[in-house]
Amino acid sequence: MSQDHQERRDHNPQDSGLRLVLVNGFILLLTLAFFVFLIHTTMHVAEEYKASTDAMENYIAWENSGQRVRRGSDYLTEQVRLFVQTLDKNYADRYFEEINSTKSREKALEKLAGEHVRAGDHNCIHTGLDLSNALTFREIYAIRLAAEGAHLDLAEFPAQVREARLNAEDRYLSPADKVRHARELVYDRKYREAKQEIFNAVAHFLDDVLARARESQEKSTAELGMVLSRQRLALVGLGLLGVLTFAAGIILVIRPLRLFDRCIREGRPLAPAGAREFRELAGTYNEMFALKEQQDMMLRHKAEHDPLTDLLNRSAFDGLRNLLNGEEHPVGLILIDVDRFKEVNDLHGHETGDAALRRVAGLLRTAFRADDFCIRLGGDEFAVIIPDRAAGIERVIADKIAAINETLGQPEGMVPALSISVGVAFSRQGFPDSLYGDADSALYRVKEGGRRGCAFFEDMSAGAARSARSRRLREPAADPAERQARRQD
Repeated sequence: MSQDHQERRDHNPQDSGLRLVLVNGFILLLTLAFFVFLIHTTMHVAEEYKASTDAMENYIAWENSGQRVRRGSDYLTEQVRLFVQTLDKNYADRYFEEINSTKSREKALEKLAGEHVRAGDHNCIHTGLDLSNALTFREIYAIRLAAEGAHLDLAEFPAQVREARLNAEDRYLSPADKVRHARELVYDRKYREAKQEIFNAVAHFLDDVLARARESQEKSTAELGMVLSRQRLALVGLGLLGVLTFAAGIILVIRPLRLFDRCIREGRPLAPAGAREFRELAGTYNEMFALKEQQDMMLRHKAEHDPLTDLLNRSAFDGLRNLLNGEEHPVGLILIDVDRFKEVNDLHGHETGDAALRRVAGLLRTAFRADDFCIRLGGDEFAVIIPDRAAGIERVIADKIAAINETLGQPEGMVPALSISVGVAFSRQGFPDSLYGDADSALYRVKEGGRRGCAFFEDMSAGAARSARSRRLREPAADPAERQARRQD
């Protein structure tokens, strides 16, 4: 237990109160034995508290380090691809600055060296780095090939480029073919498979540390239950001793015992009462009670929310879909796509793309009611579930989407001007399987009409609805996971 925490407890009003007055030596010996036991369990609780906190902090540090290795590899890929596409030497300079100076991937591993990471986990993350380093040979070769094809002065490039030797087949290619082949080297299937291996190595590392963090938390919870059980036994013993003490024992012992027992059975924090020892016990129990609730809340939030936008995620969407399926009142579904989002990523980079998604998410969260559910399905696809259908809600939704598009049309910081396409559908009752397809049909209508707008399925003509349904039959099913997979392909 830290010194600051101990000082806060020393000045806490719940620590005030009288100590028990013992009437004879026998009761004194028994009482001292109970107090020793309570002190021991309190120290044990403090140890479990520290172990649980360390497990959470270690997981956060491990996850950050693993993500830094992957982001470093993605950054190199982004810069080499930009170079071979634009032949702008600035991108090559940034590429070699990361390799030779910044070294974000190596620094991430240095950070991990000081943590309690298992050898197998180190092997996974080192494998990811080794695969990333191996891929740099192919990237540097592509830079050399593109530089020669563009007739750039190789003397201005780092030694790694000048030392790269073209093979006999590539050496005699025409300048245009050299540039074309350089682009193929960083976009072909072999390159993508190598990137996937890097991703898999880092993902395996993160899965392992997450599993171990959960295991540590579960162990701490089990240990805490045993300690609390011993504390309850001690409280029962002190209650038996209380009947042999002075009348003050009724106030200092019996009353807090009953109060604590009721709180534990009802699953709520203990109310400080009675002697000082019991107030300290209540404080310790309440600290662990609050910690457990916080941990449960963190795990639920992580499982149900998208880490980039903090909106509900696809898993939460599926849960709401099943939950609302049996409702008897109408349910509305709004599907949102960010128009030409791939161009934002390609032209401005993934950091700007992430900022754009966060901006859209923030506007959706602000525009819709607290009772509505704003969700990120994946990629640049969002959804809003409206659990009821008030009169005139169509006009309200259309106005909200128009206001959002008006705001997105103005650049903000690094985020360029954007727009969204929106399809809306309402069910007669609950969330049937057809509701998603109806909203998707309305969304297709907006995209076919030039994007940046909002369409309602009920407003579509019968022919337009049949055309949209026919298109969905010819294409993959209108499901969030398959739509996201199709977008990535």
